[in-house]
Amino acid sequence: MKTLTITPNNRLQKARTEFLVRQEMSANQKVVADAPNIMSLSTFIRWAWEQAQIFGYPAALENVLITQEQTFLSWVDIIKNDESLITIMPPTELANSAVRAYKHLKLWKLTETDFTPDTDESIRFQKWATQFTSNMKGKVTEEEAIGIIIDAIVDKAIPMPEQISLWAFDEVPPLFKALFEALSQCTTLQYCSEEHPPATCFQTASFDNDTQLKNMAAWAYNTYEMEPSSTIAIVVPDLVAKRQLLIDALDEAFEPQVILPSTPDYVQPYNVSAGTPMSSQPIIMLAKKILTVGAACTDIATLRSIVMSPFIADSESESGKRALFDLTLQEVPTELSLSQLVSLERCPPKLMASVKQFLKVMNDAPDRDTMGNWLKLFESALFAIGWPGERLPNSKEYQALKQHNELLHRLCSHYNTDSVTRDTAIYYYHLALNNTLYAAESKDCPIQVLGVLEAAGLTFDYIYILDMNDTVWPAKATPTPFLPELLQIEHGMPHSDASRELEFAKVLDNRFKRSCNSLIYSYCNTEKERKLTPSIFAEGEHLPGNVFKVNELNHIDLLYKQIPVKVLQDDMVPLETEVATGGVSLLKDEALCPFSAFVKHRLKVAEMPVVRMGFSPQQRGMILHEVLEYFWEDMRTHQALVQLTQEERAQKVLQSIERAFTAFTTKEDISPTLIDMEVQLLSKTIDKWLDIEVQRPAFIVEELEQRKHVTIGPLTIRIRIDRKDRLIDNDRVVFIDYKLGSASANKLDNAVGLTDVQLPISALTAENVDTVAYASLKAGEELYSGLADPTSNNVARDNHTLIKAASVSMTEQIELWKVRLETLAEQYAKGVVALTPSVTSCQFCPVKLTCRINPN
Repeated sequence: MKTLTITPNNRLQKARTEFLVRQEMSANQKVVADAPNIMSLSTFIRWAWEQAQIFGYPAALENVLITQEQTFLSWVDIIKNDESLITIMPPTELANSAVRAYKHLKLWKLTETDFTPDTDESIRFQKWATQFTSNMKGKVTEEEAIGIIIDAIVDKAIPMPEQISLWAFDEVPPLFKALFEALSQCTTLQYCSEEHPPATCFQTASFDNDTQLKNMAAWAYNTYEMEPSSTIAIVVPDLVAKRQLLIDALDEAFEPQVILPSTPDYVQPYNVSAGTPMSSQPIIMLAKKILTVGAACTDIATLRSIVMSPFIADSESESGKRALFDLTLQEVPTELSLSQLVSLERCPPKLMASVKQFLKVMNDAPDRDTMGNWLKLFESALFAIGWPGERLPNSKEYQALKQHNELLHRLCSHYNTDSVTRDTAIYYYHLALNNTLYAAESKDCPIQVLGVLEAAGLTFDYIYILDMNDTVWPAKATPTPFLPELLQIEHGMPHSDASRELEFAKVLDNRFKRSCNSLIYSYCNTEKERKLTPSIFAEGEHLPGNVFKVNELNHIDLLYKQIPVKVLQDDMVPLETEVATGGVSLLKDEALCPFSAFVKHRLKVAEMPVVRMGFSPQQRGMILHEVLEYFWEDMRTHQALVQLTQEERAQKVLQSIERAFTAFTTKEDISPTLIDMEVQLLSKTIDKWLDIEVQRPAFIVEELEQRKHVTIGPLTIRIRIDRKDRLIDNDRVVFIDYKLGSASANKLDNAVGLTDVQLPISALTAENVDTVAYASLKAGEELYSGLADPTSNNVARDNHTLIKAASVSMTEQIELWKVRLETLAEQYAKGVVALTPSVTSCQFCPVKLTCRINPN
């Protein structure tokens, strides 16, 4: 070949090839075009190695080039057999880190003898690397093969194309530089890349990560609807960790009915690049499970999953009998072997026959054999039990089977001589499945979800980068513990220090700006109530809010269309009296689930009380309220609090605590030691809370633990208001609700979804309300959070304060709450018993036994 283009990775090679083919077909008005000579760097190294062997270069003939998979397995063996190693980390995790460290050494033209270990980890790595080098006699890794290829090129032992183009190489370590310099001596070499004019930059801020993902999906949906021919990249710095969250967000925007039962697979217009372990695929998971069980006893749940699996023989023709057999298995002992399973009275005959054939193959195996023979036996055993089933596999299953067979072939070539036991063979089989990514082939999609390095060099119409916060981008320095840190910094190895990460981030940012027409930076303002700031790279105008709006589907209507539903209208039992018993909790329960409210407050059904040693959560909450009540009875004003010295404040807090604990000093089940511990913890928590109170605008405490009756629609609700303050600067009211656990005010400004009604009801009892807020006194996570009038000086955000401005005035907000509360009161009074299951309402529901949806 005369010309060759080399790309950094396979994805870029594929994209470049497709672009040039389409370009030639369009220019020449043809439907067929010759494929250009484009290779990824890894493919080029293997091609050059084959050339060196073909032309008889001695060093290439004397060595075998092993795959990255074989390299990894060799490191796992070394680490697993290190008897001096004491760690809870699995060998595979250590092997991944060790392989990266060894690769860095080779790419920077160093060996394990070129550094002096300075930590226990680097000492151990040097030992492992020395053993790896010893085991590699007659074998070379891809990085070591480059050195031999360079010598062959310099010696002119292998022919090279007349011209080589290096496409989109942003970072070139010393070993690659040496290779490219050698190529430049024997051919015309040039660096090149396709660059757009600088992209138009935009930025968008989201409240938190959930909102960010929802906005991203909505933007992608709207952009795709408006420009179906455009290409879009969603770039995610930590794609592996967020993979499922991204898929869920995109599914909800593009095809929300996928959550409904019996919905067929839908070809989405997007593709997520990060693969999942092959062992996570159901059809492969069953093979792994069956081989692991073998002839041993195992838990009944595993055996039931095998019995009901669609991936063994006669699963469809015998489905009815197996379903009945599965019911009988619920009554058998907790563990059985497969032989005991098929000896049970109701075991279906075809299932019995296939399991017996499987056991015969497994029981005829020798004690030890080569890995290749074990894998052949495993294939025979799986075939005997009828795996992968009688029905034709779908596309994903077919690809999983194909990749599984390829993996078995590679394992045979790696472990071709060692004699091992069956358990060891099973271990290596599991190891390979768990550490081999399954990536289903998919058609080209207009929306690609990619990692940062995967996206670099590819061209799109739009690039949308997530998580552009300064804690994420530039990435934090994470030098490998297996190499001396100073060595990594000196040679500029990946992730070695902050300055290198910053420079690398600049390179990638510039690459993205030259790879698209529009570049969007997305970042979050908060994470778990902690304030975040955008990355220094986030720039441009803010995207308008309408790009994040998507027409939502009514899932209830969709369910009714897909499932035959017979509606039975229950007769409602209206309330006979206007005075409701249950207080604020009545409307809270009504908001969560009307059925639960009816059972608890109308039928008076309650859980049996839990007997505990020590303090119950209810007692701790009561003590907290009393301590703060006693403290503020004495203080009364913000000024009085500020004027206290630290010692004076601590003394007053302690006095209030001791007064609150008086009732518990005589209880036999609460020891003095336990009381002392509670006192110390509560003292620290309240001290930290008072630090937050000091930072608030000046106030006067007007009311403490006041009991009131509030008329809401047809009901009169009892309420105890924890605290009512009045601000000095504007003479407006602040309501505070004490919480012993975490509390979030995020939903207070959403009247329709209102579930915690204490503060909204409190706000109905006063005029000129400025702020409603939670005082969260969870130890170590003290937080003052709430909702304030947009004009209020109370709006603030720092590590311990998160007071948001309401979207409307507080007067309008209270009116919205009032409408919602009156609706809840009216439906309770009418006797509405609708079931509204959700995670929030069902997780801690005390009346689950009476619920037809969740009886357990």
